[in-house]
Amino acid sequence: MKSKRPWFVAPREHPFSRKRDHLPTKIRIAVVDRQDGRCASCDCLLGPDFTEVDHHPPLALRADQNDPNDPARLQALCSPCHEKKTSGDMRQIAKAKRQMLREQEHRAFVAMKVPGRPRPPASIRKWRLRDERGR
Repeated sequence: MKSKRPWFVAPREHPFSRKRDHLPTKIRIAVVDRQDGRCASCDCLLGPDFTEVDHHPPLALRADQNDPNDPARLQALCSPCHEKKTSGDMRQIAKAKRQMLREQEHRAFVAMKVPGRPRPPASIRKWRLRDERGR
């Protein structure tokens, strides 16, 4: 007889339509068991229709060499809590990307200001000043 898998390891499409790597069943079971079948955020009992495993912190904010399936960095959440957390994660990821781009622009701008080199063109200086004022 074929053994029945637990309800919380049923493969489902990610609710935000993102392509994700497969999370092994053994790890899913370990995460849910570690939390005693409860949501990590609101402490409600997890059911078969609304249990989702979440990366904490989000994968986009981690170093590339970190293991994405590290059970210590996974948590089981109910669907409503997962949606709330994901919207907050998206804001954090967008902010981190903005900061990274501003730093890269700043480094490029500073690299142009080497002693003995002529000043950067006025169009670049104007653009940079306009950007800092938020216009």
